[in-house]
Amino acid sequence: MKLKTLKGFSYFFIGRTFQKLKKWKYAIYSYKKAIKLDNSNALWHFRLGNAHQQVDKWNDAINSYKNAVELDNSKGLWYFRLGNAHQQVDKWNDAINSYKNAVE
Repeated sequence: MKLKTLKGFSYFFIGRTFQKLKKWKYAIYSYKKAIKLDNSNALWHFRLGNAHQQVDKWNDAINSYKNAVELDNSKGLWYFRLGNAHQQVDKWNDAINSYKNAVE
């Protein structure tokens, strides 16, 4: 495993800790650092989307969820969260499509 990936995992777990503490600003920062080191991990993008969602940054959440499903389209929950974020910004057709993907 590459050193950058190992560092990325460290930031990811720091982000998870901040998320559990509901310190969303720090969780977002940590997840972004992890992704900057290795942007190929879909879970990291998903967790970043969750953190953005908690602070009502819906467009940022949409971008993160989109990145997650582009890297791994097998997770129905990820499409569901993407649909929820689309709903929050009144993108109804995108929300419907995301919900359809969630159940396929």
